[in-house]
Amino acid sequence: MQVETPFPVEGTITPTDYGYSASLPCASVYLTETEHGDFLQQAVDRAAREYGEGVEVRVRFTADATGLQCGDFELLGSVEGDS
Repeated sequence: MQVETPFPVEGTITPTDYGYSASLPCASVYLTETEHGDFLQQAVDRAAREYGEGVEVRVRFTADATGLQCGDFELLGSVEGDS
């Protein structure tokens, strides 16, 4: 039996004063409930450090070696920088 997963996942995150907002094509549980921690929160924290709060940042989440859960992420730049 094959398990379907959404990876790779691409969307946007925006760090805010009180957390974050995210626009992602999958349920956040795929990114937050992993054996390796909460990748969504790690991405938000890094985006806040690198781009600042209130800046919408493109992000890609990829699967771990098993292909069943998130294993890493990459910040792809601010959405503002795309214009």
